[in-house]
Amino acid sequence: MAAAGERAAQIELSGPIDSLAVEFPLELQFSPDKLLQVRKTGASPVYLTTNQRYWEANPTSESGDIKVQTWFEGVSETNKLEAAKEITLKVSVTLEKPAEYLMLEVPIPAGCSYADHQPRGTGEVHREQWRHQTTLFFNRLAPAPIPTRSNYCQGFRAATP
Repeated sequence: MAAAGERAAQIELSGPIDSLAVEFPLELQFSPDKLLQVRKTGASPVYLTTNQRYWEANPTSESGDIKVQTWFEGVSETNKLEAAKEITLKVSVTLEKPAEYLMLEVPIPAGCSYADHQPRGTGEVHREQWRHQTTLFFNRLAPAPIPTRSNYCQGFRAATP
């Protein structure tokens, strides 16, 4: 709210939407075909948040200086995992040239959870195990394959009485 004698905040929008906003919060949706211009007047602060959703329909593999490969150890059909059976996800990182301060995020496969907490692997300086991913931190890596592994359990483990 503006203090006595000060003008209340206003937002003037132009581009895909031409509008003058004086009441907040305000939520708008529009196509990003045109540049959106925003102009604020008045003494009160206004917080503006924007986001854009985009889906890459045909993603392509980038072959830069770092190559990451993942696979399940000992599984012939990669799209089928047995319930309550422990599985190992192998991750191989290959560098073309030396690199410093790398962070590798390995997503947890859908429907899986950690079977155990793994110790740090080759060259790791820190490892964080989150509900949805494992994050590996490296200070320096030389151009060679760096293997790492994580054990997961598909679904829930159940003990039979």
